[in-house]
Amino acid sequence: MIFADSSFWVALKNEGDPDHKSAVEVMEKIRAKRYGRLCTSDYVLDEVATFISQRLKLHEIAVETLTSILASKETDLLKVDFATIQGAVDVFKKHNFLSFTDATTCVLLDVHKISTVATFDEDFAKLGFSVVSE
Repeated sequence: MIFADSSFWVALKNEGDPDHKSAVEVMEKIRAKRYGRLCTSDYVLDEVATFISQRLKLHEIAVETLTSILASKETDLLKVDFATIQGAVDVFKKHNFLSFTDATTCVLLDVHKISTVATFDEDFAKLGFSVVSE
């Protein structure tokens, strides 16, 4: 399995992003099943939609991104529950360079035994995860 982080989705959906071309290439490899099944989380979707809509001012692309990910048969949506939040608090306390969403991702990666992350965020590599960005 490979987990798609926020920076991956933003680069994939935003043609003006400096990592857009790399994100498209990574998605081609994911679709070819090079890394196994694709997944992401509800917290990541929240972060992606908010960033694209509010920071990039591309509301229609934010809506299309949410709609396409939720409708995709290729992407599993992992949900953050109370136990995940509790674990994420511990991760967040320990690693002050992480966002809370990234802390929830770390817990989900551990629980679901996922070691590979599609991301342009270097923080996951610092924590020992295999990062795919090319």
